[in-house]
Amino acid sequence: MKKNKSRPLIKTQLAKIVVIQVAILLAFLVLFTVKETDQTLLIWRNTNARTCQSLLNEYQSDLKQAAAVTAYPVQPTVRVQTDSIYNEFSHQPQEYSQAFKMKIYSDLKSWFTSGRFFSKIAVYDMEGRGLVLMPANNYYVEETTELQADWYQQALDGKGSAVIGLYTSTDYMGNAIADPQLLVARSIVRAEQMKSIGIMTVTVDLGDLERVFSEQFAQPGQSFTIFYGNKQIAGEKIKESERENIQGKESRILLRDGKLYDLQHVRAGEFSCMIYTPLSQILLGGVSFSLFMFAIVVVLLMCLTVAIIHIVHQINGPMQKLVEICEGMKANDLVEIDDFGMPQELWTLTAAINRMLARVRHLIDENYSIKLEAKNTELQLLRSQINPHYLYNTLEYIHVAAYNKKDYDVSRMAELLGKNLQYGLRDTNRTVSLSTELEKFREYFDLVSYHYQERAQLAVFFEDGIMDQEVIKLLLQPLVENALKYGFRDSQTKLRIEMLGYRREDCVYITVSDDGAGMSSSKLHIIRETLKGREQTNSIGLQNVNRRLKLVFGEAYGLSVESKQGEGTSVLICMPYRPWKEDK
Repeated sequence: MKKNKSRPLIKTQLAKIVVIQVAILLAFLVLFTVKETDQTLLIWRNTNARTCQSLLNEYQSDLKQAAAVTAYPVQPTVRVQTDSIYNEFSHQPQEYSQAFKMKIYSDLKSWFTSGRFFSKIAVYDMEGRGLVLMPANNYYVEETTELQADWYQQALDGKGSAVIGLYTSTDYMGNAIADPQLLVARSIVRAEQMKSIGIMTVTVDLGDLERVFSEQFAQPGQSFTIFYGNKQIAGEKIKESERENIQGKESRILLRDGKLYDLQHVRAGEFSCMIYTPLSQILLGGVSFSLFMFAIVVVLLMCLTVAIIHIVHQINGPMQKLVEICEGMKANDLVEIDDFGMPQELWTLTAAINRMLARVRHLIDENYSIKLEAKNTELQLLRSQINPHYLYNTLEYIHVAAYNKKDYDVSRMAELLGKNLQYGLRDTNRTVSLSTELEKFREYFDLVSYHYQERAQLAVFFEDGIMDQEVIKLLLQPLVENALKYGFRDSQTKLRIEMLGYRREDCVYITVSDDGAGMSSSKLHIIRETLKGREQTNSIGLQNVNRRLKLVFGEAYGLSVESKQGEGTSVLICMPYRPWKEDK
């Protein structure tokens, strides 16, 4: 037998299943978290893009309104003489009249309510002197020093078309502006001459745009920046190198001051808006939901683990009992397994093992009984052999004496009886070939023929192929003795005994039949029950042969009897085909 290798335990295999399930669930959680994070990032970017577009729309709306305000001085030709701006700017006085100032103030102050981010409305003559109106319902006169600025020249060249310009803190005298601001400028043109006599401007301040962003759109940690062309005009200031790094990209992840931000970049003509969102803020929602899902998964895993531990206990406990029983069987401890509380599958297995244990105990007891019976038989045979030589010698004396007196029948009878006793009492446990058994049986029949004379007739028909069959000693003699004892109907009738031997497949059959008196069905039933070991009768010869056949060849073999009263009796011997070997 090969040496058993170490084999994994059931609980180890189940533990592996748990580990695999946990790994699968964790992998699912990681994939779910990644997907949820991507979805969250996409939602934030879409939201930020809409926010950028809203901010630009707010600002561009004011620019359009500012362009409409700058069209105020444009008058039809028929009204030139009555228009104060045309009159004042055409005469170019040293100082504007009070009536002119009040007229401009009265006409333009209401425009501040139309532009959310208007910070200044002004009209200038060609010398750069201008009247400036502020949202706080006041006005003053100033002179611009940027007559050569791009926006100024573009407005003059536009001949009444609105242009957008960017100016710095030095654009207007007396104002210290930290950040560049946008303005819409339009030249004031005399229609009949198509000559510019001045410029009107509306300044748009984006300072309030930051308030709008923080109140309506901003999330914690967010900031924004708005550019006009390549100039930053609103929001958080960013480094030039950083702006160059993000040119042309709508969205991306970037590192600012040691922190990761998600950038959303939206363009609208010359304007562009950028919103920066801390990546931690974006991931917070997804991670929070992932943590919630993780908590659910952990709870599910704990429940699953408890359930599997319970199942393992239910399976491993009974399996351990089975292992202990199997270990006990090595020491001949054949104790039945308690199947209380076992699962159905293990209950079936346990029931089968219990039946096996019961069968093993039965076989052990049966084997013990057989051995005990064999010892008793051997003891009886040893006792019966106390005086065998005395008996043989006595028969020999009778044989010689009868022969000397020329009583040849008695001499022959004594000789045959001695041979028969010697064959039956010597080596009783030894098997012989069928040919030997048949030879010794003929000696016996010759002996009894002296008594029955012609009344007992014998016919033997055996196949040649079975003559080497292994048989027990004194197989045929007890069956013929029964036929001679119970077969004669009376003292005058004859009895014919026939023996038929043949082989069918792996079995050898011998039939001993007679045409004698037979027996009743009740007596036949008793004999059959006796052969099965269920009853005891006086048919010792049949019991003895049947029992010895089963001891030598197995329980499946032995005798069977058929009989009908008035017609005779037939006894069938069944044995496995087994050639006899002389060394036995």
